[in-house]
Amino acid sequence: MRSIDRRFYESPEWRRCKATYLEKANHLCERCLAKGLYEPAYIVHHKVHLTPETMIPELMYGFDNLEALCLACHNDE
Repeated sequence: MRSIDRRFYESPEWRRCKATYLEKANHLCERCLAKGLYEPAYIVHHKVHLTPETMIPELMYGFDNLEALCLACHNDE
């Protein structure tokens, strides 16, 4: 269960960030790609999970904290 308000993921700022990041990752799952597999990415995952305490722009929107994942890799998380 998420520990932050769902409105963040519905915000125009997050939607733009997500779209830009998926473009940067060529819409491919980064974990699968590291294994030589080409799976489409649908999810942009925060490596440092967002909580009320970690809601700072660097973690919310910083590409260093993001990872493009397929559904299987995200479910493994």
